[in-house]
Amino acid sequence: MNKVQKTGSRLPLFIFSVTVALACVLRFFQLLKYTDAKNGYSLNGEMSIALYCLFALVAVFSGIYSKNIKISNKIFEFDNGNRAYFLSSAFLCLTFFIDFVHQCYNCYYYVSKTAYIEHTYITILALSAFLSVLCCFYFGVFSLTALGRNYDFRSFKYFHFAPVMWGFSKLILIMLKIVDIRFNVEACIEFLLVCFMLMFFLCFVSSIDRKGKASRLLVFSSLMTIMLSLVISVPRLLLVIAHSWEKLYNAGFTVTTYVAVGAIAFTVLNKAIKYNSGE
Repeated sequence: MNKVQKTGSRLPLFIFSVTVALACVLRFFQLLKYTDAKNGYSLNGEMSIALYCLFALVAVFSGIYSKNIKISNKIFEFDNGNRAYFLSSAFLCLTFFIDFVHQCYNCYYYVSKTAYIEHTYITILALSAFLSVLCCFYFGVFSLTALGRNYDFRSFKYFHFAPVMWGFSKLILIMLKIVDIRFNVEACIEFLLVCFMLMFFLCFVSSIDRKGKASRLLVFSSLMTIMLSLVISVPRLLLVIAHSWEKLYNAGFTVTTYVAVGAIAFTVLNKAIKYNSGE
């Protein structure tokens, strides 16, 4: 790849990185200064619109970057083990188990504290908990595969769709609580994140079916998943560091799962573009 081609692929990635950092900072100040701690709603609709514009800008440059790079045909090679895949998948396995425990508690709390139970909600909540266990097992086998043990998650048939089904259950739960995209910002960011996670997981399954060949859509969805997982988690971490955790309305353990999905998306992305430079 010549110098012009390298510049053409690196510039969108640089703008992507800067824009993601700006989005994290903007979301942090929105949580710190312009969010009602009682319900988690934003008090500044214009700031929310600015945040969504940054998301759109990230999507544009993610698309440009995905179009300009060369794609690897070897994103699932475990002959000698793969430490990055092992660590990211083991972390994701752990967070899915934590999410399972958390959702079980949510089911118990909702049933015990609610006079009139909404059956649709409790059914989806219980389904989400069940699918968390399946995802925990799936990525546990993935981590053993990456470790070089006598297991191969690629031999699964329909089990690859467990993370996809988990994502759909989360999407339904989020849709039940979105009221106004200008003010219910946290739910909207989570909604966007889960949508791109679904795209990532579907491309992930497609790459397994194609014997490890990545796609440009996989690169794009990985970038968007990484970006949104950072925006939903980094500002929360900064609030804790700033001793302002009271601003974290209804914080749940599912956020750690989103971070772990972002981590494995980064690992897949690194493998997908590893041979970009022709080295």
